[in-house]
Amino acid sequence: MTEPIVISANITQYYPILLTTVTLHCNVTLGTASKIRWLKDGSTISRNISSRISGGTIDTESLTITNVQNVDGGNYVCQATDAVYNKIVNTDTINVSPVGFPVIEIFPTTYTASYGNQVVIYCNISSASPAVSEVYWQRSTNNQVLKIYNGDVGYQGSSPTTPSLTINFVATANAGIYTCLARNEVGTSNSNTATLTIIGGLLSVHVTPWTSNVAKEESKNISCNVTGTPALTCITWLFKITESTQQLILNTTNRNKYTVGSAQEHYLTVLNFQPGDSGTYICRATNAAGSSSSNPGSTLSYV
Repeated sequence: MTEPIVISANITQYYPILLTTVTLHCNVTLGTASKIRWLKDGSTISRNISSRISGGTIDTESLTITNVQNVDGGNYVCQATDAVYNKIVNTDTINVSPVGFPVIEIFPTTYTASYGNQVVIYCNISSASPAVSEVYWQRSTNNQVLKIYNGDVGYQGSSPTTPSLTINFVATANAGIYTCLARNEVGTSNSNTATLTIIGGLLSVHVTPWTSNVAKEESKNISCNVTGTPALTCITWLFKITESTQQLILNTTNRNKYTVGSAQEHYLTVLNFQPGDSGTYICRATNAAGSSSSNPGSTLSYV
């Protein structure tokens, strides 16, 4: 007497990587099949629908899927019809769960921030199976790469739940090209890049005149022009004796010797000029980025 057909699937769980090829194994181990049919989520698979599917025949029972896509995920069954008894038998359910590298994107890709402000560089994880376990960033400046991790001082975000990067206090050093990276069990993906440009920084400082001869007991006015952002917080005047490298902070509160300008107009007036007043006067401007000085200063000579 002819044995009834027996069909089996030795693997019932597949995790194919997206865009690769997977073969779902099915074997007639006893008897003869007159027909082999595959079902996905209860519906018959037609090889005419997709050129990516092959096999699933009497000669080749196993089903091969090329260029695996997320839509290929689901529950499959290999079904055989007994050539003798006309009985239909099924394998156990075969689950296919495609996996792949995270799909991530930065948008927009151009950012401009003012010195001292906060900026957010947006990163979106549009697809990740398995789930993302880590997110970090890279900044490239002058062929130097800095990795930025969740918890690094001065930053927020850079995590699977909040992948975007927040820079709390933007400084000149933050300018550069940024990449968002996400890792899961399959591997690590890089996003496209974003460029961050910083506006502002140390102030630009210029004095006039650069040089001047001053007669005894005359008064001489030196103007200081300051431009840039962030806003100026204070002006300091320095003095360097001729042929000396040491810069001394002038005591501009001495109203018998000096007068200074206002927050809107920056100047220093040297009163009752004497031989000891000869030298270079330097205007130093300070803002949130730091301090910068006029170069050159204003050199006054006693005559």
